[in-house]
Amino acid sequence: MLVISDHTSVKERIKCTQKAERFNQPKHLLPFVGNPRQNIPDGLPFELSDYLALVDWTGKIVRDDKRGAIDHNLPPLLERLSLTRYQWKALTRDFEKHFNHFVGSANSVKAAYQRQGHTRSQGLRNCLMLLSA
Repeated sequence: MLVISDHTSVKERIKCTQKAERFNQPKHLLPFVGNPRQNIPDGLPFELSDYLALVDWTGKIVRDDKRGAIDHNLPPLLERLSLTRYQWKALTRDFEKHFNHFVGSANSVKAAYQRQGHTRSQGLRNCLMLLSA
């Protein structure tokens, strides 16, 4: 179970990763733009996965008697979100390449296409491959 302090950006970011549209980070927060380089766009100069790993590590060294402490025996945060390295990389670096239509669980994508009157669910294979635990 994730216990994160209320009113923090990490709580908002994690909440987004747990939804069907996992990798649409909150618009009012600075985006993660990757490693520092020349002509870096506005944003945080590292990856979201690095940020979550840092928060996870920091939470494990916080005093156990304080709210927000993360049990040392819990697996890493990305593992608790049921994502493989391949899924994480594909979703964070190539999201638009894999999804140009509906995104979500197989059932929700099928239902969305049916509501639109389509008989084929385009992109369903990528939803199954990249979003299924």
